[in-house]
Amino acid sequence: RGVPVSASARQSRPVSPRARGRLQLMPQTKRKPLCVDLYGQLRALGELPTAVHTDARTLVTALAREASGRGRPITLSEDRLDAVDAALRAAGAF
Repeated sequence: RGVPVSASARQSRPVSPRARGRLQLMPQTKRKPLCVDLYGQLRALGELPTAVHTDARTLVTALAREASGRGRPITLSEDRLDAVDAALRAAGAF
């Protein structure tokens, strides 16, 4: 069962052991820039490992939907949220 992104995004949690394991694999993977269209403007949000790129895009989209009060809520599993959190922390973005 997925966890609502908005609820877990508000809390700072320690990185889970499973996400930490995925994070250790990430430096060996390719990285690509994350660019998201927010409110009609393309925003460059940095470079992330390809393993979490789609989940990071989903997280940003979910937060934008929550902020605007439009669209269906998006959920990601706890493990996937932890992996995105770990990648952002490793990149110094969070």
